[in-house]
Amino acid sequence: MRLPIIAVLFSLTLALAGCGKETPKDDKDKKGDPIVGDGRGKGPNTPQAPASVAGVGTPTQQVAQQLVIDLRKPEAIKLDRVSSRFLKIIGKPLSPLPDDQAKKFNTWEAEHWLQRVAASIGPDARISPPTGFLRGDAAVFVGTFESAAAPKGRYLIRLVEEGGQWKLDWFQASVISTEDLAAGTDPFQDFSAQAAADLVAGGPMDVKDRAPLAAAILSSQVRASLEVNQPEDAQGYDYKRGILATRMESFLGEKVESYARAASSSGDAYKLEFTLVGGAKKTVNITLVKGDAPGVWVVDEIKH
Repeated sequence: MRLPIIAVLFSLTLALAGCGKETPKDDKDKKGDPIVGDGRGKGPNTPQAPASVAGVGTPTQQVAQQLVIDLRKPEAIKLDRVSSRFLKIIGKPLSPLPDDQAKKFNTWEAEHWLQRVAASIGPDARISPPTGFLRGDAAVFVGTFESAAAPKGRYLIRLVEEGGQWKLDWFQASVISTEDLAAGTDPFQDFSAQAAADLVAGGPMDVKDRAPLAAAILSSQVRASLEVNQPEDAQGYDYKRGILATRMESFLGEKVESYARAASSSGDAYKLEFTLVGGAKKTVNITLVKGDAPGVWVVDEIKH
């Protein structure tokens, strides 16, 4: 769906009370990359350095906050501030042009995906500064927003360091209330578990805009079980986007009112209990494995 650029006014509630700690870049370089292994092993088998708090006012948090501000501006966000990985997720379908085929993303599609997601939050939204965690070359944040259409919502944002610059590597929004019953041991696992739950729970993002994120957060094994894998086509898709969107809409059977999540002691497994409109509950258990980039976790098993 192609929408015109939407001009929105944006205001932040800058509650700059206190600052968290953030690992200085020089220290990180002296100690080496804290991510151990090739990034594809199971959580318990791949030791990780502790994540440091990236609280309000810390350098990486300020980058995340500014990205959210700029995302809401009429001219949208400059794509040189978006990671190459994320551009390939949201910048589809590709055109037949050689440039699109070579870089594996379509500039127009990426820009308009970002604009649609920003617009889904609401033009009157009051957005809080995000807070989160940093490890090596990746950082994850959660922030909240309020609007007339969504009295209480949240957004998830992930950054990676690429070419000496912190860049946007993930963004999504949700208005479904949630509760942590048992916190996970790692904020990057928590981020992926919450992202996966929000994607299947529903809006305000259109399901067609959530589908590329779902394809990226599900392992090939899970996508195969959903029968949405396919050989990469000329438009750049290695999944059946329409079928995946349909699977997402029908997965829980009814609209979601809220959900709670509880992490296992190892941190790589989560129990998600969704409360559906009408009061029925549905429990989904997911297992995470490390993805193809530092700090990325993907869903490798779903039981329900």
